Amino acid sequence: MPTTARPSTGGTKAGGEWERIRGRLASHFPELSEDDIVAELVHAHDSVDYVGMPEEERLELIEFMARYGLLVRAGRVSPSDRLDPERHASPRRR
Repeated sequence: MPTTARPSTGGTKAGGEWERIRGRLASHFPELSEDDIVAELVHAHDSVDYVGMPEEERLELIEFMARYGLLVRAGRVSPSDRLDPERHASPRRR
């Protein structure tokens, strides 16, 4: 379950990137609501946050994961367990 209402950018340059990603996804999925798009972005953001991806790879992976979630929500593809990350107990300290 997402832990944040929206991916936080703190007013940085990344804020513009979030809006561009959201806009691209909204244009590719006009049948889905803004809430659906934001929910998938938040889920992807939280998953990437959890595994500790390097900063330079985060946005691309978040967009990829959100796009897949939206494809499933829109009924364009069937879900695949390999692209639905779950939180697991990790031996690494957070």
